[in-house]
Amino acid sequence: MGRAVRLVRNYSAWPLCLPIQRLMVQTHPKATPRSARLRSRLWVRLVAIAVLPVLGLLGVAASVTVSQNNKVRTSTDAAAHILRLGSYFRIATVVDAEHVPAQTAATVREFRIPPAFAQALLGFGGTDGIVNARAATDRLLAGSTDPVLRRVSQILADARTRIDDPASTWDASLKAYLTAKSLLSDAARREIEAVEAHTPSSESGVRRASTALTSAFDALQSSNQLTLPLFRVLTGGPEARASLRTLAEQTTLEDAALGRLARSAEVKTLRAVHTLNADPDSASFRALVGQSLDATPDVTPVAMPVATNGSTRSLGFARYAQLATIFRSGFRRSALYSLVLDAASNEAVTASRAAARDARVARLETMALSLFLALLSLSAALLAARSISRPLRRLARRARDVVDGAVGAAPLPEDGPIEVSVVTRALNDLAANLEVVEQQASALAAAQLDDPVLRSPAPGSLGVSIQSSVERLLQAMREGEELQEQLVHQARHDSLTGLANRAAAITTLDQSIARSRRGGGRVALLFLDLDGFKRGNDEYGHRFGDAVLCEIANRLIASVRSGDSVARLGGDEFVVVAEPIQDVNEAFELGQRLIDAVSVPIETLGKRLRVGASVGIAFDQDHRTDSATMLREADLAMYRAKALGRGRVEIFDDALRREHDLRAELEALIPDGLRNGEFRLDYQPITRAIGGEVTGLEALVRWHRPGHGVVAPSEFIPAAEATSVILDIGRWVLLTAAQQVAQWTELPGMGALHIAVNLSARHLLAPTVIADVRDALRLSGLAAERLVLEVTETVLLGDLATAVENLEAIRALGVRIALDDFGTGYTSINQLGRLPIDILKIDRSFVSNITRPQERSIVELVVEVAHTLDVGLVAEGVEDQEQLDVLRSLGCDSVQGYFVSRPIALSDVPCWVATRTAEVAV
Repeated sequence: MGRAVRLVRNYSAWPLCLPIQRLMVQTHPKATPRSARLRSRLWVRLVAIAVLPVLGLLGVAASVTVSQNNKVRTSTDAAAHILRLGSYFRIATVVDAEHVPAQTAATVREFRIPPAFAQALLGFGGTDGIVNARAATDRLLAGSTDPVLRRVSQILADARTRIDDPASTWDASLKAYLTAKSLLSDAARREIEAVEAHTPSSESGVRRASTALTSAFDALQSSNQLTLPLFRVLTGGPEARASLRTLAEQTTLEDAALGRLARSAEVKTLRAVHTLNADPDSASFRALVGQSLDATPDVTPVAMPVATNGSTRSLGFARYAQLATIFRSGFRRSALYSLVLDAASNEAVTASRAAARDARVARLETMALSLFLALLSLSAALLAARSISRPLRRLARRARDVVDGAVGAAPLPEDGPIEVSVVTRALNDLAANLEVVEQQASALAAAQLDDPVLRSPAPGSLGVSIQSSVERLLQAMREGEELQEQLVHQARHDSLTGLANRAAAITTLDQSIARSRRGGGRVALLFLDLDGFKRGNDEYGHRFGDAVLCEIANRLIASVRSGDSVARLGGDEFVVVAEPIQDVNEAFELGQRLIDAVSVPIETLGKRLRVGASVGIAFDQDHRTDSATMLREADLAMYRAKALGRGRVEIFDDALRREHDLRAELEALIPDGLRNGEFRLDYQPITRAIGGEVTGLEALVRWHRPGHGVVAPSEFIPAAEATSVILDIGRWVLLTAAQQVAQWTELPGMGALHIAVNLSARHLLAPTVIADVRDALRLSGLAAERLVLEVTETVLLGDLATAVENLEAIRALGVRIALDDFGTGYTSINQLGRLPIDILKIDRSFVSNITRPQERSIVELVVEVAHTLDVGLVAEGVEDQEQLDVLRSLGCDSVQGYFVSRPIALSDVPCWVATRTAEVAV
């Protein structure tokens, strides 16, 4: 059974596993974590059924609770504002109670009215009334932390000082009391606005109480303002009477409006206002004001002298009596309105607290209902889970029994939910087929694809499905074997030509070397590289190039001996493993035969191409050479064949081995020499062809190798270019030359000299070349236009696109580009116009024979090209006066060579330049 389970796991994508995979694997003892995950998923679903409604109920309850909390908070805030408003009303009432007797005393004193007379008329007077009024005010203001009340206390103290000061006028004290009352009025108005802002629109009771409070407050303000001009009426001024008339009319209108509001409202406070409006004192107050304003002053014979502004005049006693009656009625009216305001504030507080209490009750009821519904939902979910989980547990026990081999047990009853009954039926059918499945799985695991049991179907419809899956699995396994064979072949052969690839060639070479060591024969490796193939591939396209490679592969197979192996390494490189080989001549003849076969013109796809080949040969020397060494030696021999003219065969002999060993030695020593300071720079001057002024210097690297003297650049530069050490040399030359020329800037005649530095092909194509140039300029401080980088035409034959891209980026820094050895490479005039260059350098091979007509014509053509492209021109290798004269006649700009100067050591450069500058000046 365990093998069947492993089979199901290994081929879980096949239809064979679809009916049984999940049940067998999940109920297997090794699959306990997965079974637990299935059970946990079931419980998660059951809990989700109960949790989702509960979450919905809790969301609704939370929303209602938040709403009720807002109502509680706003009602509580409104009650707090109303309580502060009530305190302001009470303070305003006692301030009025203090203000009237105090102001009366000031009036009696200023107008020299007999105190007994004022007491009889106004009902106020004497110090006892003032002291009692002040005591009542101090009791309410004592210990208050409200900033408004503290400010009012300060203002009242100032008013009392003015009242008690005999030199102070009654107008001064009046202004102080009016300031205190105005401050209280503004604070009360702000609290009323706060009550309206904190009262929800749904709380109609609180809003009605707030409306009554606002209306009563407005009426009290008008009543208080009406009594203020009465003191000025004593002087009989027309402005005072006009002001009093306006206020009386306004009070009458407000009383009428308040009465209409009271009759239509449900607030007890407004009904009390309506009762106040019908009060005899209030009615007589309005009537008396009207009569006083319409009466003619001083109509009664009784008069009393009054001092006003230093003069004495008389005011009728009847006027005094009339004004006193008005004043007493108005003051009583204001006191009644204050009581109404106090009642209105108490009613508003009661309404706000009732609203908060109702909100709290509603919140508790909502939370209790939500909790009850949540418990009800969870109970229903648990009952449903129990009805589902019982048959599932029974099914799981049966599945474990089946996995343990107890397939003969009685079938399970197919009850429970429809999904469980379907799985139970499938499990019962599965038990009858497990024995057949086990046999088939054993045959498949043993790779016995011809076993008859694989063709014996299991009983029932499930058995038919399993048998169909087994047959498809057999077919897939057979196809897999065939595919594996194909992959092995593809892994060892070239997909284009069908020849052995690099890996197969190395394996074949290793085997040949091993046989030669056992049998005493020799092995030759021929490395063949095509000449001219890249030109045809670029000209006619890759499809044509692929056809050419296939044709060459066929020719190589036809040209080798029986038993030789031909392989393609990649691109246009091929190798031939020749075994056995008798001597060098036999290998040489085979290589020449391969060259002859390849050199025959190829006609394919309607086009004709002639290619050549260069062949390098390496031998298994004394049976000590391995495959990697032979491949490298054959490659080196092939490169020598190309260097000697192409289309030839070269053998890796002792001379080439010594040359290779020397280069390898130099490759290993160059990094140490660079670190140890063994490299130096010499400088060869560049002068104008006409005039001879020095325009620049070319930096030439020299290696002073200890114990060997100066190593020629032609020896160590190729060795350095074979490795990345050429990049280190290039960076060193760039930085050293730039720093040195920058130091010479202040010397006579050297401030404008440029420095030319040779850039190798590998350095130009390196990703770091732009950063290297930028760092050299930055570290040296040399101006970019004074640096010239020289590249050869052969550099452009490699990766032209990358080379041009890097040259353009370097020119963008301000550095100039010179094309060195022009005329020796393959650069066409058309390509020259597209290259980012600033200077052309004529190769010394043309200058040395410039007196000949042919070379002279070539140089003349180069000069014309340079002038047409508007680039500078420098002729190299000038060695005598005759060459210089010809170059001058042709219009060459600058010259360089031994005739001008040999390369100069670093220490001699300033002296040479100074001497040359002096000679030119003479």
